[in-house]
Amino acid sequence: MHLVYSLEEPPDFNLPSIFLAGPTPRQRSRIRSWRPRAIKILEQTGFNGIVFDPENRRRLDKIDHEKQPKWEHRMLHRSSCILFWIPRDLKKLPGFTTNVEFGLFAKSGKINLGAPKHARKIEYLRFVAQKFSISQYWTLEETVRTSVRMARYLHGLNQKVHINQQHLYCPFCASRLGTRTEEGRERKYCVDCGWTYYPKPDVAVAAVITKINDGSNPCVLMVRRKREPFTGTWMFPAGFLEQGEHPEKDTLPREVMEEAGLTVINSRLIQILKSTSDPRSPDHLVLFYHVQITGDIINNDPNENSDIRWISVEDGVDIGFPHHRIIFDQIKSSQRQMITLTVI
Repeated sequence: MHLVYSLEEPPDFNLPSIFLAGPTPRQRSRIRSWRPRAIKILEQTGFNGIVFDPENRRRLDKIDHEKQPKWEHRMLHRSSCILFWIPRDLKKLPGFTTNVEFGLFAKSGKINLGAPKHARKIEYLRFVAQKFSISQYWTLEETVRTSVRMARYLHGLNQKVHINQQHLYCPFCASRLGTRTEEGRERKYCVDCGWTYYPKPDVAVAAVITKINDGSNPCVLMVRRKREPFTGTWMFPAGFLEQGEHPEKDTLPREVMEEAGLTVINSRLIQILKSTSDPRSPDHLVLFYHVQITGDIINNDPNENSDIRWISVEDGVDIGFPHHRIIFDQIKSSQRQMITLTVI
């Protein structure tokens, strides 16, 4: 089980995940958090996934109230299941933020609501839960155990939907495909001609565009997402290959022009990472290129991106996709050694 605490980045693993949503004891409060007990129950179930805990790892450190909401929003979206446990106590555990998060994700289809029978001021949440067919429980153990089952099911369903939607009929004889176990995996195949469908990962490219101003830290060009997944977070200009394209010769210059209005002069491949955090295409590959460009920066795609700007590697920028965060952190750690291509 992989525990991810407040402001920590999750591992880029394709695993079921649970977010522990609910009231948090206020700083310097003597009230104990309910989350350690929930984590113990998760361990007892043998849950081998990712658990998002919005408290600090030491549970004593001060919360960064500027960064915390952005982090929680990203991880709530990323999680397979959101476990809401609300031991409501208006003086000790009021849970005001919990009310907002519950409302935001009430229609998501991935919520479990748990609250002890003595919890106060929870009638409206129970009404909303009933309205949107959200399961409700009275004990923490029952809430945790059912959330484990939900996380595993929804994660598996997401993978199957992505794989199964790609081929329904044989491309050679047009017969409907069946399934069989081959090489230890469940694969689609044609029951008439025997053709087997082998799923292949999608491929995307990302442009790492850097510059150094005199006397300042290196900067990278990033865009701010306007759509899901990870709305409101930053990323490098990027996009998927289209049919017939070469990743470096075609897709890379097309995406840089479409998103930033810039022309690619030179490029070199710096890293290939696997992405498992994008529900549009789980397990796709991303080719990161260090790019030299020319031209004036323009947000050419306002429907996709709400902003585009140079960002210092020292800024605490909110990057949604984990694989983009990895590259950003590498640039930050290497500083000027990596900045070999400049803007002209």
